[in-house]
Amino acid sequence: MLNVPAGLFKPNTYQPAAFSFPAYNTQTPFASVASATVVLAGGFVNKTATRGSRCTGISINGGSYVLGPVTGVNSGDTISITQDAGDENSDITCRVTVGTTQSSLWHVTCFPANPEG
Repeated sequence: MLNVPAGLFKPNTYQPAAFSFPAYNTQTPFASVASATVVLAGGFVNKTATRGSRCTGISINGGSYVLGPVTGVNSGDTISITQDAGDENSDITCRVTVGTTQSSLWHVTCFPANPEG
């Protein structure tokens, strides 16, 4: 049995951390929308990123948005995704998977261009 001194072993260090993109509200209907950029943390080592349905692109480290899959994704890399907004009063969602870790659903909500009229 391996004897590791207390405080030296960090059990979650090599587990990929959950990640999510902040929701975007009041977007223009039918526009292409890019998510905020998030930094991947934890144990992502040479993983593959794949987009879910409704996701129209993946960008790693500020590169171009591509359909993917994107290989060679690691902790410390940044990721952003795109999707097309829906019609007025819609809430469209998509997600991306890196390795076996899925992002939470990213919501893009659209409202009428002129809510008064």
